[in-house]
Amino acid sequence: EYNAISNRMSTSDRTKLKKALNRFRYSALAETKARRLVPADIYPQTMRKFCSKIIGHLTEDLKGFIVSHQEGKRENVRRIESLLFRLYGEYVNSDYAEICDNYKRRYSASDMRQCHKWYDHARSMKRKLIYHAGPTNSGKTYQAIQRLLEAESGVYCAPLRLLAAEGYDTMNREGAVTDLITGQEMKTSPFSTHYACTIEMADLNKEVDVAVLDEIQMISDPHRGYAWTRALLGVPAKEIHLCGDETVLKLVERLAKKMNEKLEVRRYSRYKPLELEAKPLEDLGRVQEGDCLIAFSKKEIYRLKLEIESRTRYKCAII
Repeated sequence: EYNAISNRMSTSDRTKLKKALNRFRYSALAETKARRLVPADIYPQTMRKFCSKIIGHLTEDLKGFIVSHQEGKRENVRRIESLLFRLYGEYVNSDYAEICDNYKRRYSASDMRQCHKWYDHARSMKRKLIYHAGPTNSGKTYQAIQRLLEAESGVYCAPLRLLAAEGYDTMNREGAVTDLITGQEMKTSPFSTHYACTIEMADLNKEVDVAVLDEIQMISDPHRGYAWTRALLGVPAKEIHLCGDETVLKLVERLAKKMNEKLEVRRYSRYKPLELEAKPLEDLGRVQEGDCLIAFSKKEIYRLKLEIESRTRYKCAII
């Protein structure tokens, strides 16, 4: 609130006051802070009107403080700018109230630093996060799925359609009536209590007891990471089991702290060590039970499978 007073000032003091206001008007810091209050396109207009209006609406004490401190230590200049910005905030919230209110709502909705606040349903629940950390073939996903099967309702979120289908088959085989929901396929039952889906298809409006987010390290992927972030922040489940390696554990810890949710970490070791052969295999007919061959294209993987099965007595799985 401004106190209107008579504007009796010496020429020298008026010059100093105008200099301080002019510096504030073109301050890059003030412009940056103002982005939280008003749209960028009307900022110059609001700042110009504020600086022309404020001179006649300052108390004598404030005028004296600005005039006596507008030159000198950098700390004093910052204090003046901080004071003027508070007054500027009061001005725009009064004279541009409707514009400011609408802008603040849009600004808040697009502020990625507070994205955990977008999911009211999940924030209203006291969710528990369990991070199953370990390498491939350590049993981490198996343990999470067992907890999912024990629950009265739940969801398994997979990175791939084939993994979602595998989860769908497993849970139905174990007696949990489960739907399958992917971008290409949908299998539903009126009696289902669980559903398996690709991570992008997770339903943030359907409350469940347990959710499993597989391959949580994909949250750092530049193209698909948003889907894991969305699911982690927004799935309305009492328990959320995160399966993956430890590369994103610190990120998950920070998100859990922001959401004010408890995080439990369970670590696993590989059941069998994976050792690199000292010499080249050279002949696929020499593969032994338990060997793992790594290829770098889908076509090559299937070629290796066919050759191994045609030249040996072994059956070959594709992962």
